[in-house]
Amino acid sequence: MENKKHFLDGSLEEYNDNVVPKIPVFEGEDITSEVYFFKPFQVLKAHRHPHGEQIFFFFKGSGKMTVEDDVTDVTVGNSVFVKAGQWHEITNGDSEMIAVQVTKVGAGAEYKEN
Repeated sequence: MENKKHFLDGSLEEYNDNVVPKIPVFEGEDITSEVYFFKPFQVLKAHRHPHGEQIFFFFKGSGKMTVEDDVTDVTVGNSVFVKAGQWHEITNGDSEMIAVQVTKVGAGAEYKEN
């Protein structure tokens, strides 16, 4: 298993006009991680993980992250902790954004209906 990857060298980079791609980075027995590549103004739609906590790390760009009813600005160097079961959403600003998340394997996912 490869145990070292670089988020900013382009090797994992993938952008999509329709959805925010979730690119697998690592998956162990207990935790998993993915990198998200946001185009300007894209939104990672509101969802929650009923069986696991999650941490987001922001490596490029800026935007807003909503956790339940709390909206906060996020930019390079920020991290956000999301408790199990909390609804969360990320809205990108006007440039490309890169965010990485780490969560428990088997956390599950539920999405809000629009």
